[in-house]
Amino acid sequence: MRAELEADPRRKHPHMLLWLKTKIEVIDILFRQKRFEDCEDSIEITKQECEAIKDQVFRRQLNEVEFMMMVQYGDRDKALVKGRSIREHAKKFSQ
Repeated sequence: MRAELEADPRRKHPHMLLWLKTKIEVIDILFRQKRFEDCEDSIEITKQECEAIKDQVFRRQLNEVEFMMMVQYGDRDKALVKGRSIREHAKKFSQ
């Protein structure tokens, strides 16, 4: 069986949406551990990956984590604006 796998010229990768879901879970764990700098860095990278495949669901989830970080920082005004944009995004894409 190993010889068959090694002979296969194509590599098998997990689906990109599974990869994004895993990254969202890691970001959520970082947020809950209050590692906000690591969380911000991971969010920026993951947003670029979402834009590359034109995914809207995971982009909204990343915005929700950013919203929660703003609340933790005490930026009420920014958090309210972000919350409105999240709701508009969810209505626009029927989420």
